[in-house]
Amino acid sequence: MSSFNVLHEWSNAQHEIVDPGASGVLPVSKTGIVNMTSATVETRTLARPAKTGIQLTLMLYSDGGNITVTVTGDVGALTFADEGDWVTLHAVEDTTALNWAVLGSKGVGGVSETDAVNV
Repeated sequence: MSSFNVLHEWSNAQHEIVDPGASGVLPVSKTGIVNMTSATVETRTLARPAKTGIQLTLMLYSDGGNITVTVTGDVGALTFADEGDWVTLHAVEDTTALNWAVLGSKGVGGVSETDAVNV
């Protein structure tokens, strides 16, 4: 890959991350989108990010029931109730640890204005 087209190549790269399924642990080490599907009411867990700068978008792609994602750190529990609900998280380092900050969301329960960052 030439340095002249690295941004173009990156923007065209595959960034979909596989949904771990019911009671699964979401990955924390790379940027991407997780299209979550549910068969019934389900849960997922999201640990603290592995490094700063990671952006992770979680979206309820197929709704068979609510999905609650428990986020370790400052964000807390997020509830996805309808297809198309999404949240984008950004990995930041505060004074004590790496944490997720909410960049934006639509329809996700549990997102508060104190979670969101101003960009």
